Amino acid sequence: MTPRTLKHINPLSVATTLGLLYGLLGIIGGVFTLLASGFSSYGFGFCIGYPVGLGLAGLISGAVIGVAYNIAASITGGIKLEVQ
Repeated sequence: MTPRTLKHINPLSVATTLGLLYGLLGIIGGVFTLLASGFSSYGFGFCIGYPVGLGLAGLISGAVIGVAYNIAASITGGIKLEVQ
């Protein structure tokens, strides 16, 4: 196997993937909060707002991480991977 080097990633791709994953985690957390609150109005609001907030946080942090990785990879040469 020859090692390959990951030198660049698309920040938008990282942002959308993390936004989706964080949003899904927010849905799970929102459902647990809804159940724990006994279906109160606070629980319903949190069940809607939490996934949206986490999804946006994932979107923003994913874009920042993508850009930061590209800067670090340009300095260090990137991550070496072995693929088959």
